[in-house]
Amino acid sequence: MKILLLSRSDAEGGAGKAAYRLFRGLRAGGVDATLKVQKLFRADPEVVSPVSKSKRMLALLWPYLDELPLKCYRSRSNKLWSTALVRSGTASYVRNFAPDVAHLHWINGGLLSTRGIGRLRCPVVWTLHDSWAFTGGCHNHYDCVRYASSCGRCPQLNSHSEYDLSRWLWHHKGRQWGNSDMTIVTPSQWLANAATQSSLLRDKRFEVLPNGLDTGVFKPANNLYARSLLNLPPDKTLILFGALNAVTDQRKGFAQLQKALRVLAASGVSPDSVGLVVFGATATWVDLPFPTYFLGTIHDEPLMAAAYSAADVFVLPSLSDNLPCTVMESMACGTPCVAFKVGGIP
Repeated sequence: MKILLLSRSDAEGGAGKAAYRLFRGLRAGGVDATLKVQKLFRADPEVVSPVSKSKRMLALLWPYLDELPLKCYRSRSNKLWSTALVRSGTASYVRNFAPDVAHLHWINGGLLSTRGIGRLRCPVVWTLHDSWAFTGGCHNHYDCVRYASSCGRCPQLNSHSEYDLSRWLWHHKGRQWGNSDMTIVTPSQWLANAATQSSLLRDKRFEVLPNGLDTGVFKPANNLYARSLLNLPPDKTLILFGALNAVTDQRKGFAQLQKALRVLAASGVSPDSVGLVVFGATATWVDLPFPTYFLGTIHDEPLMAAAYSAADVFVLPSLSDNLPCTVMESMACGTPCVAFKVGGIP
């Protein structure tokens, strides 16, 4: 069987990591699998990505073109929202590749348009990493359930019109995907429950398959050795926090973490005894009562495993999330995790 996996990246965020891990697992199992991405981070010659300079420049341009319709909503929130109207040529690539199965992951940012998904001529398996496939455009629906009927008056667009962009895109998806041979995979039961409320997908076949990870890499390691490897203090209680755009993405809950740390400091905990370690963000000015150590963006998985092993606890105060790879990675390394009871995290 020839399988083509499509993902915006091979390492960016949990979706990119999950797609790449599945790709390597299929290859290791003798499956004829190919991963095509728009943004390449790993030095893996078996991953297909734009080669020419012009195609790489276009890959950078697609996300901005995709956002142009959103300029009509000047008071919209800064939450992630995609139109998927830009046709980048990926659907033609899939047709020429002629796979037995096209396996979609996070395809926004210009990788594959709504119309392109509907025009795929092979069976499609789509692993959802957020809510976008069954909403009018938002990636995380939070408490809004307007997607169950037809969207409109989108709170994230700050729209008061029933016939806004979210309503139009919701119907556009229905027209394009109505007859598609599509199986929906969700990593969590929570996301499956949400997706089946939307008539966009409720008639499709659903499977709940948690994302996998290599427990030969993510496993307990010596705490002091991991700290020395990352140049972290050996004598502090270290709280680990991180995600893609960890500090700037409001959904990841950095503001809530700041409040919790202030409460901890007010209870009498000394700044000399506790430190915060952050990955997924570079050093920046933040108002925190404890010393903070920024690790930057980590794509190397053994180094990421060392970060979990170096910490005493991993904290993920996400306000909405599916099944974060970070939670499973931390637990696989023997580091306990503290998080809110939201989405697929429990």
